[in-house]
Amino acid sequence: MSIRIGIIIGSSRLFGGARDLAFDVVDSILRSSHRLSVVFAESADPILSYNSLRQFGTAAFSLPEIFCGSYNEIRQEITKPRFLENLNLLKKIHFDLGISFYSNWLPPAVIDLPRLGFINIHPSPLPMLTGYEAERFHVLTNRRKSWGTIHYLAEKFDTGNILAYGDVVELPENMTPMTVYEQLISNAIPALHRVLNDFASGKSMVGEIQDESKRTYATHKNAIEESIIQWETDTNLKLDCRRRAYCTTNDGLTLKAKIEGQLHEISDLMPLPNDNLVSYNVVQWGQKIGEYKQAGKFYNNPIIKTLEGVAVVKIM
Repeated sequence: MSIRIGIIIGSSRLFGGARDLAFDVVDSILRSSHRLSVVFAESADPILSYNSLRQFGTAAFSLPEIFCGSYNEIRQEITKPRFLENLNLLKKIHFDLGISFYSNWLPPAVIDLPRLGFINIHPSPLPMLTGYEAERFHVLTNRRKSWGTIHYLAEKFDTGNILAYGDVVELPENMTPMTVYEQLISNAIPALHRVLNDFASGKSMVGEIQDESKRTYATHKNAIEESIIQWETDTNLKLDCRRRAYCTTNDGLTLKAKIEGQLHEISDLMPLPNDNLVSYNVVQWGQKIGEYKQAGKFYNNPIIKTLEGVAVVKIM
C-alpha cells in the first residue's frame, strides 16, 4: 500500500556551501512506493522548479506568504480573513500525510489538514536540543555522537510524539553546523521511510511521548547568548567550538568578544600554544597583550590572554 504525501519546505535549513538536503528527501520519496502529491516552498526556493517533480507529476506551489513568517507573525494572522482564505487554498490539495522539512511554525489548522497529520525531521535526539539551532549546539557542546528524530508536529515546537530515530552518527572533531546538519538529516532518511511504510500498512502510529525531564533547548535566543566569548572560563576547546559554531556559517549570527571594554564581532580565532609564549600570568583574561605579526589572515590582529594561554582574534 502507499500514501499520498505533501511536503512543506522552509529556508532556514540552508548554510553557506551546504548541500540542500530537501532535494535528497524529495528524491527518496519520489523513488519510493508512495506518492509525492505536492511540494510547498517559499517562492524563491529552487526546488519549486526541480525537473523530477514534473517528471513524477508532483505539484509544486509557493507557500502562501502568510505561512512564511515567524511564530508571532503567524499567530497574529490566525483570526484574520486572509489567513482563512489561504487555509482554504491548502484544503483543496489532498494528501494523506504532511512532512515538514525545516519549515516555520505551522498552526494547528494546517497540521490537521491531512488525515494522518504532519511529521517532522529534526536534527537532534529529541527531547534533547529542541529548537532551530540544534546543529549549532552540537558544535557548541562538542557532542560527538548523535542522531535525528522523526516526530509528529505539535502546536509547540519539537514536542510531538516520537515515531522513530535515525541512525547513530559519529560526528568529526572538526564538525561545523553544516556537517552536523548534513550527517544527521541524511542518516534519518531511512527512518523516515520506515515511518512512511508503517503509516501505509495501517499500523497504529501513536508514537512515544517525549520525556520533558530530559529536554534541553537549542533556541535562537540561547544561540545569541552563546555567541559571546567568556575569556575567564572558555578553554581552548570551548573557544574552538565557538569558532566553528559561528565563524563557519552565514546565517546572521556572529562570534563576539569583549576586548579592552569594547564588544567586537570576530570573523576567526586561533588559540596559540602557551609553551612557545612568554608567561602572562599577571595579565587579566581578555586583555590585549600585543598584535600578531606573522604573515597571513591574522596579521596585525590582537593577541588576547585566555584561560589556557593566548589566542589571536580576527576582528571584522
